[in-house]
Amino acid sequence: MLDTALLPLSLKESRNKIFSMANLLKNFGTTRIVLLHVLGGNNKRKKERVRKQIEEIANKYREIGFQVEMFFKEGSVANTVVNFATEMEVNYIALCWQKKWLIKRTLLGNIDADMIRMTDLPVFIYKKDYYLFKNWDLNKVLYATDFQGTDTKVMPYLKNKDFQADTLYFLHVGSRAPDPDTEKKRREKVDKQLQSLAEECTQAYNRVEKLNVSGNVKNQIVRKAKSRGVDLIVVGKQDKAKGWDQLLGSTAESLPHKANCSIFIVPGMKTRRSVLV
Repeated sequence: MLDTALLPLSLKESRNKIFSMANLLKNFGTTRIVLLHVLGGNNKRKKERVRKQIEEIANKYREIGFQVEMFFKEGSVANTVVNFATEMEVNYIALCWQKKWLIKRTLLGNIDADMIRMTDLPVFIYKKDYYLFKNWDLNKVLYATDFQGTDTKVMPYLKNKDFQADTLYFLHVGSRAPDPDTEKKRREKVDKQLQSLAEECTQAYNRVEKLNVSGNVKNQIVRKAKSRGVDLIVVGKQDKAKGWDQLLGSTAESLPHKANCSIFIVPGMKTRRSVLV
């Protein structure tokens, strides 16, 4: 399912982060990497320097054991990456996340966030710096579910043999009911739904735990992931944002700014892609 990844590079990324990410990509079962750099400007000397830097990265990934292709395109970065990913028929997009302060993000936007919003493909966001070439396996994965249709898209990845970890947490964050009796019934219903999902994955993990909590969705996902030492958060992306999400961004789009660990975002049904201008 995750054989081929598109890795867009701006060359502002840490080399250690680019290379340490390679071991996690292998843990996903990825064997082929497509490197893409979106060129800017007409400075021939600068373009040649960029090509040499990308070639160095490509050679290092080949030494690690990947099949590697490298491409150079011109145009709007987000649009170019999203369209090229579809053209190359990759399985997902892998990003080395670069944090931006809130004011800068609000005024100038964020190319990575634009790609997450626009693409119909899963997006892996690598956040932590691990020691270069350290053998790193997924240990703890947390899947945040809202039972709103994203489960059908996410569950095949969680059950896939190349996506296994030692421990899988199923987390649901709900709104507390106004009275104790209603709250009890709500929690019991959520427990049953979580149990149903957990039973689908019992053969793929050594341990599967269910977390049924209430509160702010984004904050609780980050807190539970941190308190349990989670390596990877998995979330589904809703097709259409509603209410405040139109202004503040969906949970999937905001998590990269809040969480300390890496994130895997799975989109819902394919929708007509909006193009940035």
